[in-house]
Amino acid sequence: MTTLPSEMQHLAHTDALKGSRSFQNFKQAVKTLEELSVSCRGIERVQLLRRWLVSLKEIERLSLPLPVSELVSSPQSIDYIYTTDDSKNSPREPTLVLYYDPDLGGEPLNFRDVFLSSQALEGMILSMILEAPDAEEVSLLMEIFGLCLNGGKEVREATMSSIKVLAKAFSSYKEEVLAKKEELLLHAQGAIAGLKINVDIALKEALSQLQFLSKMEALLLHEKSLLSRVVPESQSQRVFKLKVLSESLSGSVSKTEERNTENRIQKEGALKFRVVKTGEISQLEKVRFPRRVPSGHSINCF
Repeated sequence: MTTLPSEMQHLAHTDALKGSRSFQNFKQAVKTLEELSVSCRGIERVQLLRRWLVSLKEIERLSLPLPVSELVSSPQSIDYIYTTDDSKNSPREPTLVLYYDPDLGGEPLNFRDVFLSSQALEGMILSMILEAPDAEEVSLLMEIFGLCLNGGKEVREATMSSIKVLAKAFSSYKEEVLAKKEELLLHAQGAIAGLKINVDIALKEALSQLQFLSKMEALLLHEKSLLSRVVPESQSQRVFKLKVLSESLSGSVSKTEERNTENRIQKEGALKFRVVKTGEISQLEKVRFPRRVPSGHSINCF
């Protein structure tokens, strides 16, 4: 009998069986889940579905509140949920393996979060359309639907019925369906994605995105404050200096023009004064010293 590779067993069942709390890479876990969902066939697919179901049920159980009596009688009950006693080495004492995305930040996620974030369920549906499921696979998938899909029993049964119809169509009418194969598979994938319980995942991703955006906004505001203190102030200083320089030049030109005007007026006044004085002196000289005409000469006015 074929068994799942160790990597498959680890990823699907670590939440229930791993002996110490650890953090796994979120993106790598998603990638591995999606690859396994479309690559497993036969007994490997059955085993994968079993481990998915066990892990999802374990997460469901751990998410339920403990009875008050158990909390009182066992103060370490919360720690017991998330860790195991390595000395006992008992598989009945599960730990919760968490997955973390360093790029998104936020709170670590459990297997159910990773499973719903991935397209592993969609990949499994495509696998069953291409290779019809047996009775055990149908039963396992119906239980997984109950943990991962919105809606009641009718929705789950209708979904499974559609899977069977598509699987039969793909096996019986290969030539006719081949042209629309990709379109039908994409439609089925989109339908399953729309039914998945993803509110919690979307909320966590939104919170992580908001935290990331808040950090970016803080950085941008810090950068903006630095720029507002450096660049605008430098520009304002340059404008102020230019204004002072232009006003200084304008004042110098005005003063120069005023001085030139005053000098010109003074020169003109001094010239007029000298002309007037020269004329006055000439008249006084004529009065004091009249010009004599020699004897024997007459004054001829023409």
